[in-house]
Amino acid sequence: NPAYLYILLEFKSKSDPFTGLQLLRYIVNLAEYQRRQQPGLKKLTPIFPIVLYSGQSDWKHSRTVQSLFQFHSFITDYIPHLSYYVISESEYTPDHLEQLNHAVSWLFRLEQSSKDDFIDLITKASQTLSDEDESLIKALALWIGFMLSDHYRMEKEKVEFIQDCLHLLDGHHEG
Repeated sequence: NPAYLYILLEFKSKSDPFTGLQLLRYIVNLAEYQRRQQPGLKKLTPIFPIVLYSGQSDWKHSRTVQSLFQFHSFITDYIPHLSYYVISESEYTPDHLEQLNHAVSWLFRLEQSSKDDFIDLITKASQTLSDEDESLIKALALWIGFMLSDHYRMEKEKVEFIQDCLHLLDGHHEG
């Protein structure tokens, strides 16, 4: 039987002690969504929570939900337990990420880039990501669209150019 796993990505630029609570809420919402979409479902698909941390300092908070609660040991079994994995982008140099040449390494490179470098990196990514899984490419293209609309306020010409690059990323498997 095939095994499935959802990967939940949460982007953080600052170390936040309540990240686990936020992830727990997302996981419950996704589990409820699974139930609604698949009536009669007996088991939920597991969800692996990952925090992509872009802060300059180390992640300084616990990576478990249980650590957010003040409790005595007799109630430990009744406190929600969730651990999450933190990937700190600052642990990877641009040279190392370039050598990896993978959709996730491009995501890190784009996240670390300046506004002007962002445009050049999108072009380069669209030219080099030919062997990636289609779903990863689509996820990267969606994330790039989010970055453009939320973080970078760009001139119309640049946005049109980047939309062309996104089309290359999103459609490079078709045809």
